[in-house]
Amino acid sequence: MTMIAELIITIIGLLAIFKSLIMLRKRKITLALCLFWIVLWVTAVFAVNIPEVSSSITSFFGRDISMVLFFNILILYYFSLMLYLRTSKNQDKITRLVREIALRDEKKK
Repeated sequence: MTMIAELIITIIGLLAIFKSLIMLRKRKITLALCLFWIVLWVTAVFAVNIPEVSSSITSFFGRDISMVLFFNILILYYFSLMLYLRTSKNQDKITRLVREIALRDEKKK
């Protein structure tokens, strides 16, 4: 793998870990979900930077998995996290709206 790809994946991984910690601090995600994301991204960073880790991951699956496929899987995980956060945010907005409407209707009675 080229040095540029290793650097890019490392930077993305570190940013994702940082983002996970920020979301945990803002109580946007649970501790368990934060730990899941941190483990996932730390594993990705180690797999890219330490060839032995990458080899053990590919041997775990029983066939050669290219780093492109591995990178794509990580991107999909990242997008699923972003979708989860948007869904959670929308759910919070709906809850607030329903409460406001219920309070308004209660005052009208």
